[in-house]
Amino acid sequence: MNNTFKIENDGKEYKIIKILAPKNSENRYIIYTDDSKEYYASRYTMLNDEIVLHNINEEYEWNYIDERIKEIKNDI
Repeated sequence: MNNTFKIENDGKEYKIIKILAPKNSENRYIIYTDDSKEYYASRYTMLNDEIVLHNINEEYEWNYIDERIKEIKNDI
């Protein structure tokens, strides 16, 4: 499985760290990095086998994502 993807408008390649599919939620999330020690997160959907990123707008979503990023950092 290829665990990288490119964002067309910035041309960078990103590594997928974790995909999240919380129970009782219609949203799916992706945590990714450009290997600069920074983590990014977005909602995502798949379209024609391509990852399509969407903004995360709700505070409760960011709280959930922030907890997952803390877990990831603790595992490193």
